[in-house]
Amino acid sequence: MIAAGLGQPSIRRRLLVSIAITAILAAALTVYASRHFLQVEADELLDAQLARAARVFDAALATMSTDQGVVVKLPDFGIEVTAPGAGPGHPYELHVVLQVVDAAGNMILRSSNAPKQAITTAKAGFHDTRTGWRVFVLKSRHREAWLIVGEDDRARRELNVEFSAAALFTTLAGFALLFLVMLVQIERGLKPVRTLARNLAGRKLNNLEPVPTRRLPNEIQPLVVALNQYLERLRKAFRSEQEFAARAAHEMRTPLAALRVHAENALAAGNKKELDESLRSLLRGIERTSRLTNRLLLFTRLDIDQLQQRFNAVDVEELCERLLEGHRAVARNHQIGLDVETRPGLKLRGDPDLLLIALDTLVENAVQNSPGGAVIRIRARCVEGVTRIEVIDQGRGMDPELIARIHAGQFGKTQSGGTGIGLEIASTIAEAHGGKLHIENRGDEPGLVAALCIPRNPTSPPASASSRC
Repeated sequence: MIAAGLGQPSIRRRLLVSIAITAILAAALTVYASRHFLQVEADELLDAQLARAARVFDAALATMSTDQGVVVKLPDFGIEVTAPGAGPGHPYELHVVLQVVDAAGNMILRSSNAPKQAITTAKAGFHDTRTGWRVFVLKSRHREAWLIVGEDDRARRELNVEFSAAALFTTLAGFALLFLVMLVQIERGLKPVRTLARNLAGRKLNNLEPVPTRRLPNEIQPLVVALNQYLERLRKAFRSEQEFAARAAHEMRTPLAALRVHAENALAAGNKKELDESLRSLLRGIERTSRLTNRLLLFTRLDIDQLQQRFNAVDVEELCERLLEGHRAVARNHQIGLDVETRPGLKLRGDPDLLLIALDTLVENAVQNSPGGAVIRIRARCVEGVTRIEVIDQGRGMDPELIARIHAGQFGKTQSGGTGIGLEIASTIAEAHGGKLHIENRGDEPGLVAALCIPRNPTSPPASASSRC
């Protein structure tokens, strides 16, 4: 089971926190907007009710007969709505008062719950008084009087509080429902991720099969596809490593068996001459086995990305001189001549030690396959931006089918009985420099041409580098 590291970012937590913050801000904005809208609408509605009450009462004044200065008690609008005979009503009726005053401000009529003094001046329109009344003043069309309809602002405050509470409760309920739904959906949405994690955690180390992509969300499929591509590359790399290790182990048997034979011959030698010959053969076998072992170690340590960071300018003429110096004695023992053909100032960018190892392999193969008296030519030249370092021998050449397999990256035993590991290392070094190993038979006479084709700029080789080699 895969445990999430402490302090690591969580998609689930991020989504929930983001949704919660967004929902809270949206709820606050909704409450404020709803409260403001409802308050405005309620004020307009109540103002309209005040105006309508004033006009209705003005119409009623036409049927009333009162003298100036006489206070007539109007029907008690402040009566408790639950009192016997009160009929249907609403508690907010208690907050509405009616007054009729003349031009001098003298009270003509009033409701029983209205103050004895005019609550505002005789000025038409809506007013807010200092004593906490919202009033509508109307000049009567039927007599010389002013009608004042007032409402205690406590009713409006109560309505405002109730509107705010209703908006807040509704918004919070909606937010809670939204948060619950989003929590469930997030859990369902992340379920394929947890399933994928359990699938990978429960796999065996050698299981590099692709992860199934059926029933996966579209957002996760690109990740799984990339993972499957990575697993495929790993599988190919492991298969290549296994094949290489198996081939190397198989090829190590031959030199080790030869060393055993030479050692047994030395022990069974009847005279000093036979002993010396067996010991010399033993030393040659040890040298060959040592070279093979070193090549195997080098191949396992090659890292192209790290190699390119160490690249610098390499003088090709100096590189060829070092190559010649390292093989002059061995070539002389085989009665083979070495010749170098290059031009001063020819340079390429790379690692000189690795290039020398690759060329050592080519020269060793040429020495082993060339007859006594032959001459091996080492030629360096530049062909259309590609530096080509060739090792040309006078041996029997190579089977075209084997050459095709080498160019396809299928290395194995060579015609001379070699392991092929040296050519694989040389090819890998060439590829690390953005180039390739190219092998072809000489057309004019017997022999083989093995060449390292390295572009002048290894990080961006020419598109047709392979054709130029």
